[in-house]
Amino acid sequence: TDLTLDDYRQLNLRLRRKTKGINQIYLSCNPISALHWIKTELVDKRAVALNHSTYKNNPFLDDEYKKEIIDLINQDENYYKIYALGQWGVLKNIIYDRWTALAKPPEHYKDISYGIDWGYESPCALVKVYWLDGQKVVWEELIYEKGLTTPEFIGRAKKVIPPDERTREIYAGTDEPGSIQEFYNEGFNIHKAVTDVRDGINFCKSHLVGLIGSNLIKEAQGYKRKEDKDGNVLEDPVKFMDHGMDAGRYGSYSKVKGQFEVTDLNLSLR
Repeated sequence: TDLTLDDYRQLNLRLRRKTKGINQIYLSCNPISALHWIKTELVDKRAVALNHSTYKNNPFLDDEYKKEIIDLINQDENYYKIYALGQWGVLKNIIYDRWTALAKPPEHYKDISYGIDWGYESPCALVKVYWLDGQKVVWEELIYEKGLTTPEFIGRAKKVIPPDERTREIYAGTDEPGSIQEFYNEGFNIHKAVTDVRDGINFCKSHLVGLIGSNLIKEAQGYKRKEDKDGNVLEDPVKFMDHGMDAGRYGSYSKVKGQFEVTDLNLSLR
């Protein structure tokens, strides 16, 4: 689903080798939209052999992730159909719909900041925010990885954030105050994020114009508001595959709000 139909056609034309059998391309996807070209141009036209599987067929999934998938039935029926049952759906009420996928960071920008969403069983996410004219923002995925301890996360962060940028603001989820303190002790200008979901989303919806990184793009494609069983659209987003979205929101909206909730950590601005 990260490819366009033109991308697929180019690959199909170019990837050829001499063989006694047939040349094949293997495509793997979550069936996000019944309107996607994968379904309309390949599946519906019987141009492919289709193998249908669900999370139950994956022996490598951990119990925590399985619980997340099963719990989707309580959050959003369409999400449950797609990610639990592996059925084609139509994702409505996508939150961010005005961004462009970018291959590299913008050359010209006014400022930068960072956002962190903590995780261990779920991915830790570190997102760099580029501030363009008119407060437009571009998000770049720097770290998106499961199973990182805080010291390991700090080590990764030191590799992707140059020393001269560690005095720039980093806004992190408030659920790990100890991790925030450890980052601060290692020389990062880190603060508790403003975690107001609705206001933060409303700001980012109006200002997010670009995304860099496959996980950010994949999350944004399915980041949607909840629907109740009667089809009514709710304000809150579905809590699934949203770690990069949270990190980007923290790094963007918190900087605009300019609120630093650091008194309980005895931190000071640099």
